[in-house]
Amino acid sequence: MAEMNGFRHVKSQEYHGRRLTRDEEADFVYEVMAIPPPFLYNRHLDFIRFPSHFASITPSYTNLIRDPVERKISSFYYIRYGDEGQSRDGSKRNVNITFEDCVLKTLNECKPGKLSLIPFFCGQSDLCHEAGEWALETAKRNVIENYVFVGLLEHLHRSLRIWQHLMPAFFRSAPQAYDAILAQNTTNKFKSLSRVEPPEHVKEIMRKRMRLDYEFYNFIKERMVLIEKQFDLPTRKTRKGKKKRGTSLEREGRDV
Repeated sequence: MAEMNGFRHVKSQEYHGRRLTRDEEADFVYEVMAIPPPFLYNRHLDFIRFPSHFASITPSYTNLIRDPVERKISSFYYIRYGDEGQSRDGSKRNVNITFEDCVLKTLNECKPGKLSLIPFFCGQSDLCHEAGEWALETAKRNVIENYVFVGLLEHLHRSLRIWQHLMPAFFRSAPQAYDAILAQNTTNKFKSLSRVEPPEHVKEIMRKRMRLDYEFYNFIKERMVLIEKQFDLPTRKTRKGKKKRGTSLEREGRDV
């Protein structure tokens, strides 16, 4: 998309530093401000409020999330085995348990609050990492005030159409580009290896444990529907050009 639409895609090589000190926040803000526009900066990072660092510009935030339990399952197996693009040595992990075991035994990885979506949108405060209403409401408010759009992996094609409408300088022709990728049948390389699908009752246990994450997820889903209605955006088009709503495309993913 960068080459097609004439912008620079800057992908951070820092994959683990989501939470920053005050000085690290300032360094990050200055780093981003020094990049000549137009550009898209990509990094796993909890929300940072640029004006709090006297920044002269405020970036247009955007993000993509997925169903919290599906994300949890994918991450559980990815950290043990990797995916087709990057396998991992699971010898240092407890690979003799399944996600179902983890949930039913309430192991640390499967306790409430682990691998939550909310801190990404809430911010750098310690309170953002405490499962509670304050973090949830702060995350919602940040989405409303600072994010152009937050898409859903389960409805990726719909999300791409919205991005194309709201941010055409970056996402023009994105739905068509994604269709071309699907036609090449290369998305399987992102699937976590050795994934064992848990039964529905196990997923339901985790949904209850991740209640706040689902409240946030449904909030994002509701905003997607409102945007589609506001701009009269179709999710797909039939060959005759008729609008077709309700289509969703699913693929594996790990993080947002």
